[in-house]
Amino acid sequence: EITSHLCPDKVVYDTTNSTEALAESDKVIQRVAEEGITLLKNNGTLPLDYENNLDDEDKYAVNLFGVGSTDSEVNGFYLFGQGSGTVTLVKEKAVFLKNALENTGFSVNENLYEYFKTKQENPTVDWWGSESSKKYLDYAKYYSDTAIVTVSRFTGENRGDKQNLADVGGEQKGNGKPWATSYVDNDKDGRNFCQLSLKEEAMIKYCAENFENVIVIINSGNVMELGLLEELDGVDAVMYVPYTGQTGANAIGKILKG
Repeated sequence: EITSHLCPDKVVYDTTNSTEALAESDKVIQRVAEEGITLLKNNGTLPLDYENNLDDEDKYAVNLFGVGSTDSEVNGFYLFGQGSGTVTLVKEKAVFLKNALENTGFSVNENLYEYFKTKQENPTVDWWGSESSKKYLDYAKYYSDTAIVTVSRFTGENRGDKQNLADVGGEQKGNGKPWATSYVDNDKDGRNFCQLSLKEEAMIKYCAENFENVIVIINSGNVMELGLLEELDGVDAVMYVPYTGQTGANAIGKILKG
């Protein structure tokens, strides 16, 4: 550091070595994700019957439900946590759930995806039977009989009881993070963020009743209370996907395909 300021002409940066090291690190990240993602429930739906359900473009079509399935900076899919759960990422290379699935041969319902990303939160309990939801949900049923629902939670070091009960959390830019993230649950349902919210329960129940294949992804750094997912027959599979880092999410599509 001193040499770089006082004698910059003597500093030589070997970009070849650093580039190779970063590429190897990327492989390690994906391997850790492949081995670390945990299947909590499976009634035989996974692996998906991929080869027999390809569309005209040789893609397996899926619907992504929940703001946690998107790359929204509020309540979206989390790649890192707080405190020592923070990692340094190159934002342009970051892989979120939608990218990960598309990278492994899936196509995603853009109409539904943009709804959740723009809203930046999950819809109210009564939305699922309302007139305003009809255009999204009718098309989703037409698009695919597979629903992937993501429940995302931001957590990490220095999160005390008060923060957990407040159902909020966030990490600002800085410390190597190129963007801010936050988790805000405005349900006011008296639940803490280790429990499913009423909004999430309504979304999961709707999918369980209306889609043939329902896979729930828990994108969290916390142990959570997930009794509902065990009890609902319509929930076919549950995957625990902790924070995936820059590119670890690519493992999700591979796992779904077996």
